Amino acid sequence: MNEEQRKKLIILKSVNKEYIKKLQWKSNVLLQECLNNLETYQIISDETIIKHIVKIAGDTEIKRMSHSDIPMIEKNHDYYIIWDNERVPIIKCKGDDIIENWDDVLAVAFDTCFVNCRTEQGFFIRE
Repeated sequence: MNEEQRKKLIILKSVNKEYIKKLQWKSNVLLQECLNNLETYQIISDETIIKHIVKIAGDTEIKRMSHSDIPMIEKNHDYYIIWDNERVPIIKCKGDDIIENWDDVLAVAFDTCFVNCRTEQGFFIRE
């Protein structure tokens, strides 16, 4: 296999990996129900942003709450939502959408982390 074929194979593997990931998202009923109920959202695909968000979410100082606690979500802010299931994407959406669809957002995974896009402050909800 020459260098050009290797490059094509790497690209093909990358495209295939993304395709499989999207198929897994589509087959996740709880994720699809959540996304369908959110008015607007953006799936985060930039690896640099993902690493930064995951670093914030993984901080040991992050506030931990129960699912029954009143959410600390501000309606007019954007938030990243990070679920503990690596097979679902990190998304960005409005605080009011999160509040209106609270049960659907939390149903996607056992643990959910919210990171305020503006302040980069987060909190962790354990279902």
